Amino acid sequence: MTGVSFLKIALFMGLVPCIIGMLPTLCGQLSGKSDCGVSVRKAKSDCTGNADVQIGIKCAGLPLVILKSLLFGWFIMFALFEVLAVPMIMTQQKFSLLSSIYSIVVWIVFAISIIASVVLILRSGSLSRIKGNRTNEDHNMPDSVSDTNNIGKNLDENGKLNKNANIIPTIVLWCIFALSVVFQMYFVSNYTHYDGDDSYYVAQSVITEHYDTMYVRDTYTEYPLGGIDSRHAFAALPMYILWQANMCDIHVTAFSHSVMSWAMIFLMYGIYVLIAIELFRQRNTARESAGAVITGSATVSDIGNAKANTAENKTRIKNGNIYIPIFLIMLSAWYMFASSSLYTAETFALTRTWQGKSAFGNLLIPMAIYLLLLLFRSSHQNRNERTRRLLIFIGIGLLGITGVLFTTASLYLFSLLMAMYGLFSWIMKKNFRDTFFLILACLPQLIIGAAYYIAR
Repeated sequence: MTGVSFLKIALFMGLVPCIIGMLPTLCGQLSGKSDCGVSVRKAKSDCTGNADVQIGIKCAGLPLVILKSLLFGWFIMFALFEVLAVPMIMTQQKFSLLSSIYSIVVWIVFAISIIASVVLILRSGSLSRIKGNRTNEDHNMPDSVSDTNNIGKNLDENGKLNKNANIIPTIVLWCIFALSVVFQMYFVSNYTHYDGDDSYYVAQSVITEHYDTMYVRDTYTEYPLGGIDSRHAFAALPMYILWQANMCDIHVTAFSHSVMSWAMIFLMYGIYVLIAIELFRQRNTARESAGAVITGSATVSDIGNAKANTAENKTRIKNGNIYIPIFLIMLSAWYMFASSSLYTAETFALTRTWQGKSAFGNLLIPMAIYLLLLLFRSSHQNRNERTRRLLIFIGIGLLGITGVLFTTASLYLFSLLMAMYGLFSWIMKKNFRDTFFLILACLPQLIIGAAYYIAR
């Protein structure tokens, strides 16, 4: 690969999806609490007196925003390609036409995202809210509590202790995790494993590039099929990989076994980083008691509980950071040594990285789990939280469309996952609203599924 190819890889696989995903990321950061467990809104007391103050694990705010933007951008691009590709494949259009139209759409979305993100940042007033940093108002809020019972002083002291707690072991563990990911990328690219599905996935891309047709020739013989291969036509991931390869000026075979493999592995572990932060972030259990103190309705036991909870959080938050890299290291080791069968998700992740079934099991399902975690911990308390929930449902809808791009098995597997969560929410939380919106979010995938069964 030449230097120009590396620049194009950085552009079309890094910068473009990151910018495209920036807008939903900023909307999510500004409409709720960041994944660092720190409120990104100004600390104000609501009508019940509960202060919007939350002390949680600390993490680098801007890198996390960039990671989320990159992930969301990739899935948005996946979904856009599926929406454009299916009707053009079924009407037997040329791939060159699909590539041109999709490129134009990507650049339009890219420009819209830049403009909307700049407007959103200017309206928010400060980048500190987007990065998840605590504003001056956030720092002042505990001090108002300290006027009553010195809780603010304890929280501030805890903040100073948490800032430097376990910092060296945490950095070392993060470095170990990063090295394990780099090792897997090196191993995948330098010890490429060829399997039977190469004769379909890579061959489909090569035939498409050679004849400029899509799913009308047999991948094993190159002979015309006399129609469309409707069984595989809806799972158009080979077409997307070919588009990326053409944009980067790399032959699609080399691109699949090297660049696309690196990208898929990086995205996979990026999703698990978000899941780990969501699972292990700590919450301030003294919040309710502090709210009672603010309103003047606190009893002696409330004040004592608040101080006890603050002391307990000192230990919990102090060790909170270190759990995330430990979890990720264990997960990385599991992926490297879980080849108990040729057909495990972990084996697919490192040997069939560019294939649709691997992408579905190792990218789409973890991303769906992450969005469901966010949905489970969200609320209907105010307009900002409701906006964030709407973004989550939109994200689930895009994941449903992307699932079909990866494999048509997603038509029932992804819908089954959403149905399980909807049933859980209905029974455990007595919340039929989530079930209803999940059904709406799955409608685009169900429409594609209906078209698939009609075409079959």
